[in-house]
Amino acid sequence: MTVGEKIKELRIQKGMTQKELGKKCGFADSAIRRYELGNANPKLETIQKISNALEVPIWTLLGISKQEAVLAYENDYFNKTEYETSELSPMIKNNIIQEARFNKLKNAYNSLNDSGQQEAIKRVKELTEIRRYTEK
Repeated sequence: MTVGEKIKELRIQKGMTQKELGKKCGFADSAIRRYELGNANPKLETIQKISNALEVPIWTLLGISKQEAVLAYENDYFNKTEYETSELSPMIKNNIIQEARFNKLKNAYNSLNDSGQQEAIKRVKELTEIRRYTEK
């Protein structure tokens, strides 16, 4: 379900017209109509206003989990209006994967004694010099 479809579904559940939702957000009803029809992709700032007006968490409209939304807030994505909503979810998911990998590495590193930690640093540096591990 797209952001626009979710906006429409929630608006109808709340018993609001496009005009009422637009007024509550400070937009014209034509803007709400364009979002709902998928003719325009709202920026994050706009989605925040709409989620506030509909009294739902922003992640509900974005189709992401609460965990992904928390990470987005931590990384200040919701204040970076240059990101389109279609770009947000993949970025958040990529950051969650990177964070999980880093945490595994950190936990393994912390379980080593001083000598093991020094050896781990050496080996990671060696891996960065091997082309097949550094090419995307």
